[in-house]
Amino acid sequence: MKKFTCQDIGLAAYLKSRGGTVELVKEGDHFLFTFIEQEKCEQLANKYWNKQAVGNIKDYEESKQTLITMIKNQ
Repeated sequence: MKKFTCQDIGLAAYLKSRGGTVELVKEGDHFLFTFIEQEKCEQLANKYWNKQAVGNIKDYEESKQTLITMIKNQ
């Protein structure tokens, strides 16, 4: 199964807030966010980059804080 990977924390927080299942992968001196829902994430990423993303800002912020905590705990 192909996965969707990004290193942008804003995008990763958006994908997570929309139900994406994320894994954190350390690669050198940075981290990658890997999602198992490739097709769904590609569609959401296109909306994100085209400024058409919709969602709950509280869910987004909670997702972003969760990702930051995941990074700090590595």
